[in-house]
Amino acid sequence: MNINPALFNCVVAACARLRDRGVSLSGEAVEEFAASYGYEEENDLSHVVDGRLATSAGSIDQLLTDIMKSTPSRDAAGNL
Repeated sequence: MNINPALFNCVVAACARLRDRGVSLSGEAVEEFAASYGYEEENDLSHVVDGRLATSAGSIDQLLTDIMKSTPSRDAAGNL
């Protein structure tokens, strides 16, 4: 089970609630989050994720297979 989408969605909800209650948040990560949130609102996009992967580069399965084939193996990479 991939819990990363649930964690991400929890942070989105927490930030929105803090903002709605007037809690001041600062820092580069907060600024990036605010810019992303604003873009999503302007473009009628969801602020939460469902865990699915999508790409305009074609098939996700083929894309990930190609990436894995181009990644050096542990043995070839000197056991990095």
